[in-house]
Amino acid sequence: EFLEPMDYDRIEPGERLVIDRLSEGLQEGQLVVESARERRFQARCPLTDREREILLAGGLLAHTVQMKVRQ
Repeated sequence: EFLEPMDYDRIEPGERLVIDRLSEGLQEGQLVVESARERRFQARCPLTDREREILLAGGLLAHTVQMKVRQ
């Protein structure tokens, strides 16, 4: 979710977006999104701790395997 609601209107349909430092951003709950036009947007990532763990593990299957190995 973009911090500035007007940012949604600044992105063209089909425009490529890149999330800088995805892992760090997920951990912090704040993402930096860069468009193909070299514009940067701030976004927040409101996730539960479990959702964050699953994404950082690479998905639900990878997370499940990691949890099983830890036991």
